[in-house]
Amino acid sequence: MANPKGLVSLCPDSSHTVLACPGLARGSIRVELYDINKAMLIKAHDADLAQFALNIDGSRIASASEKGTLIRVWDCHTGDPLRELRRGMDRAEIYCLCFNSTSTFLACSSDKGTVHIFSLANDGEQPNTSTTTVASSPNQPTLANNNRAKTPAATNNRPALSTTPNTAEEIQAANPKSQLSFMKDILPVSIVPKYFGSEWSFAQVRGLEGKCICAFDRDSPKIIVVCADGTFMTLSYEEGGECTRLTYAKFVKGEGEVEDVVAPLVTPAGTLPPSNIGNLVEGPLQGGNQGADKEI
Repeated sequence: MANPKGLVSLCPDSSHTVLACPGLARGSIRVELYDINKAMLIKAHDADLAQFALNIDGSRIASASEKGTLIRVWDCHTGDPLRELRRGMDRAEIYCLCFNSTSTFLACSSDKGTVHIFSLANDGEQPNTSTTTVASSPNQPTLANNNRAKTPAATNNRPALSTTPNTAEEIQAANPKSQLSFMKDILPVSIVPKYFGSEWSFAQVRGLEGKCICAFDRDSPKIIVVCADGTFMTLSYEEGGECTRLTYAKFVKGEGEVEDVVAPLVTPAGTLPPSNIGNLVEGPLQGGNQGADKEI
């Protein structure tokens, strides 16, 4: 099985043993649920996979293809599609996907110089895609078509992850949709572009340079972004829209650049900025465009 990108995702919760890797078919993901001796094949995309990531308890997986325009969220136990989110209209390389600790937000970074943050607090519409169940056994696996409807109830004696918002900022979070979405109810489906009904990102970080990855803060509505040029920043996405930058530092300096002090973006007058990087983030991390992103 070819996996040139080395894609793999392991559930970070030690109480659940879930592993995801590319399937044999193009654009498919194989999810191994070792706790219940079951495997699931998800036909996630028509194009080759670019990135995928499990959430903290291994009950959800987010995926993106090499086209980089759509991000899809799947139920790992049933293979059902739960959400389809639009990063942008232009092709892009996805660098990173990550859930927050409660799986109510999802972030992605790309070569468009942006990080997009999507709200997952409310159930979205299911896209029409196919899934396949694999029976894990020492013998050759058997395949069966599985096009079940989405079921939020417990599966295989394991409760489904709650997507009910539990903080004030998550309750208010909602992904915007195209202003032309009303045309889905007026014109025939065959002539209405799919993006008319797409969910766009709730919050964005723009103006990034080079390859970057991101992760959510565990206890607050903050996201941490680290770029290949040595940039480290924390931002707040609580209000939605353009994220508010809270701290910034650059740890890798080019020739001729002067080393600066790690400090919050704004410090009180007459005080020296702290130099301890621990001041940048209040809690441990939990997870893993400008110009070119045409979002309407």
